[in-house]
Amino acid sequence: METTPTQSLADKQREIIAKLKPRSNITFSIVYDVHLGCILSLLCPPITAGFTENMVITSRSSRTIEGIIPGLIERITKEEGKILFIGNGLSDIPLVASQKDRVGLELIVVDIFKYQDLTDDLQRFHDALTEQQIPEPLNLRLYLRGATQLSQAIKTGSLKFVYYCFGSNTIPRSLLDADLVINIVGPSIETISEQVQLLRIGGELYISGISTSRLSIEQDLGVNYSVSEILPKENSYVIRRIR
Repeated sequence: METTPTQSLADKQREIIAKLKPRSNITFSIVYDVHLGCILSLLCPPITAGFTENMVITSRSSRTIEGIIPGLIERITKEEGKILFIGNGLSDIPLVASQKDRVGLELIVVDIFKYQDLTDDLQRFHDALTEQQIPEPLNLRLYLRGATQLSQAIKTGSLKFVYYCFGSNTIPRSLLDADLVINIVGPSIETISEQVQLLRIGGELYISGISTSRLSIEQDLGVNYSVSEILPKENSYVIRRIR
């Protein structure tokens, strides 16, 4: 089969990646699509026994998230306590929450990679492509902007960062007694059981993408929690700790 110019470009981009010495634990993958061309994907290796495949780092915008969980942005912007963003990836939703200065507000991003390390790797990849005059793949600019903005917010203190993988069952104390917890990446029922432990009484956990019913979640969590369905087609729910 004859190699197309775009496929050849993908090989050049992969060669650049192979020469990088990454500081993060993230794998850069170049996928060739006949319609879109070269696409950059960011993959995080499984780090607990509960995961068997690489996890794709997402970059859902706050607008996209609002479509999955309607009303969430308003809920976030009114909260004045502790908010956790679990498995946030490169979403801008913590940045939206940090735009208003509210007394007592504490914003914590929880993920399994370090934002500054990923920012450095993405910048070095971008610089190497520029130096060799190789066109950049789709998503690189988007990922670099998102990682840079989140890294800056963490550096300035408007966001806090905690490195933790749910399923490890060694929850850091700084994550406990949360008023609002957000996880939109399709948590398993096993990790939900751990995540609800983060909530203070009256606190809420917003989730989406979980392939189980409201009744099943309620049965698994027990009488201390109530579960309400938000958008059936997105499998999105809010779980409240009631006692």
